[in-house]
Amino acid sequence: MLIGNYPDRVAAASVIAGQLGNHGIQVSVIEQTNDAFADSFNNKAYEAMITGIHTGFSPKVTALFGEDNIANYSSENLNNIIASIRTDTEYVKQKENYNKLYDEYLNSFPYIFLYRETGSVIYNQTLCGKISPNAYSMFYNIEKWYRQ
Repeated sequence: MLIGNYPDRVAAASVIAGQLGNHGIQVSVIEQTNDAFADSFNNKAYEAMITGIHTGFSPKVTALFGEDNIANYSSENLNNIIASIRTDTEYVKQKENYNKLYDEYLNSFPYIFLYRETGSVIYNQTLCGKISPNAYSMFYNIEKWYRQ
C-alpha cells in the first residue's frame, strides 16, 4: 500500500512486486489516497509495506525502532538498547549502544531502504569554484564559490 500521488514510489513498488513475483512471492501494489493510507497505516492493516517516508537526515531511532513504529517491529533486545541510548550520557557508551542498534538491525532487517530523494541546485555557468552541495546544505563550501 502506498499513496498514489507519488509516481516514483508506485513505479519502484511495481518493479519490486514483479521481481518478488518471479520468485513466487505474491505482492499487491495498492495505491491509496492520503486518508485511506493513514487509516490502513494507523490500524496496522498490512503484513509488509513498500512505501516511502520523510525523515530528517538524523531521525530519532524511535521513529523506526521504538514502540508503534512503521514496521510493527519489536524486539526485547532492541527495546533494551533504546532504553540505554536514552539514559546513557557518556559518549563511549552512546557509541556502543548505537553500534548494538546497528547490529540488531543487520540481524533482523525490519526495513530495506531503497533510496533517499535528493534536491538539485540550479546555477548559472558564471558561478565557479568547488560547488558541492550535499544532503545537509545546498550552500556547502560556499566560501569557495566565485563569479567569473
